[in-house]
Amino acid sequence: VLRRSRIHDCGSSYGPPQFPNDSGVHGIYAEFLRDGADADSYSAILEDNLIYRNHNRGIQLYPDTDDALIQFNVLDQNGANLNIGSQWNLGIASERNLIQNNILTDSVLDGLQAGGFVGDTSEVLGNFPPPGAGVPNFGNVVTGNCISNLTYPNELYEGYGFTQSQNIENQPPQYANRGAGDFTLQPGDPCYGKGPRNPGPTAVRLLRLDATAFDGGVRVAWRVGTEIGVVRYELLRRGPGGAMRLLRSLKAHGRVGGATYAVTDRRSRVGAVYVLRAVTTTGVRTLGRATAKGA
Repeated sequence: VLRRSRIHDCGSSYGPPQFPNDSGVHGIYAEFLRDGADADSYSAILEDNLIYRNHNRGIQLYPDTDDALIQFNVLDQNGANLNIGSQWNLGIASERNLIQNNILTDSVLDGLQAGGFVGDTSEVLGNFPPPGAGVPNFGNVVTGNCISNLTYPNELYEGYGFTQSQNIENQPPQYANRGAGDFTLQPGDPCYGKGPRNPGPTAVRLLRLDATAFDGGVRVAWRVGTEIGVVRYELLRRGPGGAMRLLRSLKAHGRVGGATYAVTDRRSRVGAVYVLRAVTTTGVRTLGRATAKGA
């Protein structure tokens, strides 16, 4: 099971294809999965995840993933959001996968251009042989999703080996802040009810944020009064040119009564600028900013 996770920017420095038929670098790559002797009927469950800006596939099922359940995820601005595949020359294929209630938006699809990545050509790609003698019904179902591409509105589906039905098409969702990784939707949005489900209320209250310089660097400390639904904290430091870069990520304790955290940055001095963010079950929230001062 992969649940309530962020998978993003994998292969961001990979560049163009490195060899013929290069499929690139993917967010989630699932292969050779089978259902085991457990209570459910699935080989894998991928749900309530945010999968975005990965260099190539958001999710790649290749060449032989059977009986996976993929639901309530956001797949946004990956090279291509979903690929269901096979190696039929070897007699193996992905079968009976159920893809439902996801949001798939704005794949890059550079495979539509000369020199692009093989397979990055549609939001949903079925890499299977066409129907014919000796070709089975692979049983993959893509249903009840919200699928759109503003640049390539006619490239939502391609290939064989899956059926698609009851999808909301080319009605783009209005994400709260896509650039900051906040894919929250408001009631009335065409895709509302798809994508990650709200596991409950979130609340985080920052009481104190200090950055104190000393001989060995800077100590950044903060205290929160409550942290309901907080997954982790991200501390960013301003780098050359003013860009904020991730310095450290700390798992949240999840205490209703609050908690204290601290990070030592041994590469900075007085004047260093830090930003603290909370990653919650519903998005990302900036809590505060601090400039390092002398003790």
